[in-house]
Amino acid sequence: MIGGPAAADAPDHTAQDFRLVPAAGTIWLAALLGLRIAWWWALVCGALAAIVAAAVLARRPRHGRAVAGAVALLLAGALSAVLLGIRLHGATHDSLHAEAERSATVHARVTVRERPRPVRSGSAAHQRNGTGTVLLTAQVEAAVVHGERLDSTGRVVLLAPAEHWSRLLPGQTVALSGALALPRDGRLAVATVRVPGDVPPTTLSDAPSWQRGGAALRRDLRAASSVLPEDAAGLLPGLVVGDTSGLPRRVLDEFRAAGMSHLVAVSGMNV
Repeated sequence: MIGGPAAADAPDHTAQDFRLVPAAGTIWLAALLGLRIAWWWALVCGALAAIVAAAVLARRPRHGRAVAGAVALLLAGALSAVLLGIRLHGATHDSLHAEAERSATVHARVTVRERPRPVRSGSAAHQRNGTGTVLLTAQVEAAVVHGERLDSTGRVVLLAPAEHWSRLLPGQTVALSGALALPRDGRLAVATVRVPGDVPPTTLSDAPSWQRGGAALRRDLRAASSVLPEDAAGLLPGLVVGDTSGLPRRVLDEFRAAGMSHLVAVSGMNV
């Protein structure tokens, strides 16, 4: 017999390991239902997962895989119920969220949390000329509605004109005014703020030095790529640093249709 008894006792490395599947499914389901339906669904999913895991552990399973899977499910249930549930509850019960239901006007001081991204609803020419719209998220530092200061520190989604807002960097603090609206389903934000097209941001503080250095690098890369044909000039910065601001919409749509849009993701580190 080839290999002897030791070979027969060796573990089967070809067997599939599904220990983390219930834990991952719990977190995904809690996030999906919590964002799409109601925040308390995250609590329900987390509590059910914790009960099932506790029941499995109470039976004292002999197999190590069962114990590890139950512990992972218990941790996933706790994370879904506590961290995700609290975050979703805070977003839906924020004072700014209540004003968004009434489409009020807000005057706020916010800190930008991500680079502005073009909203691909206008033509490519509009995006290049800075006449389109950009989307960015920001953290509320202070908010005033109807002359009353609100106790809100939630995250908002800004829809603003590209002409004035496309050059903002993460870490900058700006003052703005705009119309509140409810956030789209699937966004963990307290409200959406639609900034009028003729109102530029009032910069209150600069971005950190490393953000300014990154912006300079992206700007120089776009300038160096400008000698290439239009498609290639927009694609190169996207592949290297995830900068798709100059990428024609047609090319981006082709990447998405081919399932390759991750190649021009913001990180750019997967190339």
